[in-house]
Amino acid sequence: KQWYQHILRASCLVETALIKQNGFAFSSDIISFVQRYKCTHEEDMFRRCDGDWRMAAERICGNLQIDQYSYFVGMSCVFIKDSATVLHLEKKRDDCIDIIVTKIQLCWKRRYINRKLGPHLRAVRESLANADRTRKIKLPKLEGPFSHKINDYLERIYRCWWAACLVKSLKPEERMKVR
Repeated sequence: KQWYQHILRASCLVETALIKQNGFAFSSDIISFVQRYKCTHEEDMFRRCDGDWRMAAERICGNLQIDQYSYFVGMSCVFIKDSATVLHLEKKRDDCIDIIVTKIQLCWKRRYINRKLGPHLRAVRESLANADRTRKIKLPKLEGPFSHKINDYLERIYRCWWAACLVKSLKPEERMKVR
């Protein structure tokens, strides 16, 4: 009889049955719970838990300000009492995922711009730096998708730069007439 009780305790069947009787309808494996919701907590939270999945799950639930009676962290599962708590967890996770995805997209856009447009922008910068300020120069043109928009923006910048150079070369009396 003791052997059977030991096997039931080791497989967490007794714990699961008691939890279900107490009204905890939702359950999740503790490792998958921590991996799913760790983005809602601090980055170094898991390092401070020293690999203890149970402590990590309790910290996640505590950080998200879930009522202590709405969840229970067992030996191998996290049990949640009502669907409102599950929806709260998913909403917090979605909010964090949106922030993370936005950061990743921003980094990739910067990398794309630096990789694809970097040489062209450096060529434009060099041509403006070496330009004779009294006559117009021809800017290098970019080829490829969306290049017409970039070329238009650079042309506008160049026109403003050239107008500023012309105004700076005027005498103070002539500047007042131009304004």
